[in-house]
Amino acid sequence: MLAARYGPFGAIQQLLKLNDVVADSKDNHDRTALSHAAGSGYTAGMQLLLNCGNVAADFRDNSGRTPLSYAAEGGRRTTKGLLKRNDVAANSRDNSGRTTLSYAVRNKHWHTMWELLDQGVLVNSRSNSGRTLLPYAAAGGDGCIVQELLERDDRIADSCDDSGRTPLPYAAENGHSEAVLVLLARGDCAADSCDDSGRTPLSYTAENGHKHVVQDFLVMNENDIM
Repeated sequence: MLAARYGPFGAIQQLLKLNDVVADSKDNHDRTALSHAAGSGYTAGMQLLLNCGNVAADFRDNSGRTPLSYAAEGGRRTTKGLLKRNDVAANSRDNSGRTTLSYAVRNKHWHTMWELLDQGVLVNSRSNSGRTLLPYAAAGGDGCIVQELLERDDRIADSCDDSGRTPLPYAAENGHSEAVLVLLARGDCAADSCDDSGRTPLSYTAENGHKHVVQDFLVMNENDIM
């Protein structure tokens, strides 16, 4: 597993030549060597494992995540190599219902997001907790990614998850002014909406001491939240 994750290339080659080495072996979390190689961005090691022919490119670990999911989460170059394969599902979900794209946008990986979107990955899919991609992007804080997702499906702008939270409080509680301003500027994201616990986006950002975001709310929505 360590060789697959960190290399070097020659070490993996030598190990694979041994009769007692299983190329598709799994760790305690059911992650394969391929999963570790893909997640660490080790393109050469990943390709070497795939060339063995007996390695499952889309194998799910105990959490239901595939090698592509880990590659996307880290914004790795290995994402592109996996997406070229017919036996890798770009729209797969893990045990929590999260898609590969949700991991990419949460970590602000622009290039990975585009690679997945070019494969026709769904923007309005929901996780088991009812979240679309937008709350993950808002929590990540990249306003440009938030804007891109909204342009592809603006119905998700003010959609609620199973806790009654819209994307706005996810950006607000993490102090992401850029994402907050993108959402507030739309006009269809309620600044004073309450979730199931009765909390507003402003309450989350105030609790965490994000004074600059509190100011954004006061300037953009003075009439709504007073």
